[in-house]
Amino acid sequence: MNARLETAAAALSADQQIGQIAVQLPGATAVFRRLKLDFCCGGQVPLATAAAEKGLDVNAVLSELAALQRPSALPGVSEPGALVDHILARYHDVHRVQLPELIRMAHRVEAVHRANPDVPAGLGNLLEEIQQALLFFSQTSGVGGASTGPAAGQANCSNFKPTSPLGGLPFGQTTFYWDGAPGATSYIVNLYDETGALKASFETAAPNTNLVGDTSGLGGGFSFSWEVVALVNGQVACTSANVTMFREAPPPVDLPQSTPEPSYVCGNYICEAGEDYYNCYIDCGGW
Repeated sequence: MNARLETAAAALSADQQIGQIAVQLPGATAVFRRLKLDFCCGGQVPLATAAAEKGLDVNAVLSELAALQRPSALPGVSEPGALVDHILARYHDVHRVQLPELIRMAHRVEAVHRANPDVPAGLGNLLEEIQQALLFFSQTSGVGGASTGPAAGQANCSNFKPTSPLGGLPFGQTTFYWDGAPGATSYIVNLYDETGALKASFETAAPNTNLVGDTSGLGGGFSFSWEVVALVNGQVACTSANVTMFREAPPPVDLPQSTPEPSYVCGNYICEAGEDYYNCYIDCGGW
């Protein structure tokens, strides 16, 4: 796959069909979704045409896509530490970023083509299991551990890491747990959406190593991540590895018995009046 990616990277241009780029460049679909560029049914048009129709600067889009390209060649180093850094940056960090989008795409294909006997049923769930296995390995092996800050050395961050939740983010009041950093005076839990935007922060004083935060106000989307930051007198000592997972759907809302039948059609890929992310994800899921 890496050889193909490098070939695709060399050929990346505004004349390429947008669907071809989506297939060949991991992470491109997330960019196209955010920019509302149709890479599925409308994927047969050149990127330049698709960008022009949306009033986008095609060169800016190309620059963003180019940032996704990653070399697969091993670094020219013999030091074990440098090799570990390469593995963390090239593979572990890339997995954390790309697997949520791959899982989203798999669930999308399963939902849209569920009547097709050749649909890859269960692929999304399998990818979720792979994601959690990789996350568990990173957390338990110490690989991809905490990064240090200005107060590094004033707290022991050797075992500092999130411990729960790891397999899914509950909707609503959620208790976050972590292994502490002795010497820290307080902790902050940060929550981010799939674009990396900070959506919420919760703080507690040491020696607490857990706190309760409300995830119901994070906004739309279902892929989120969280981290915990150890502080010493207001300065960052270390920041944990980032944990990415899906948020549970909100509880169903009891509707009055007299509620009329909806006039919209869920499943026609048009987000109509009366539809939203929760009652018709296929139409209003941000694609």
